[in-house]
Amino acid sequence: MAKPTKSYRGAKKFVHVDGIRFDSLLEAETYRKLKKVCPFCQIDTQFKLVAKPKTRVFPVMYWKVDFRLSHPCLETPIYVEPKAVLTKDFMIKLKFFEYNDPESFSNLWFVVPDNFNQERITKFQCRTKSKVVRLKNLHTICPKV
Repeated sequence: MAKPTKSYRGAKKFVHVDGIRFDSLLEAETYRKLKKVCPFCQIDTQFKLVAKPKTRVFPVMYWKVDFRLSHPCLETPIYVEPKAVLTKDFMIKLKFFEYNDPESFSNLWFVVPDNFNQERITKFQCRTKSKVVRLKNLHTICPKV
């Protein structure tokens, strides 16, 4: 029997849902919940966004947002990123993304585990300058059809 594969920084092993591999349990649970509460939305996984465009000196920097929700009634898609830990690498990409695409940045939601207390959520909001929702309240970000 093969050993379970570890994901980034020793998080839980990879999780498969509907034939899609997720890097964490939080990401897999977010996908399951999104399918349940947003049945009419198209859910794209690992959607590639340009965090920083190419310059004369530096190459383009991409950021793969975990989920993109799109629906005909939405003018712009909603980006959903489950996160429990904010790494330095992620924060750099997020700042570039905020600077280079403020419209898409305004449609970015972070999903945190249900066990986060309000103080921790507030710190998360301050550091990311984005909207944060607990996993159990994920239904609040889905468009009303």
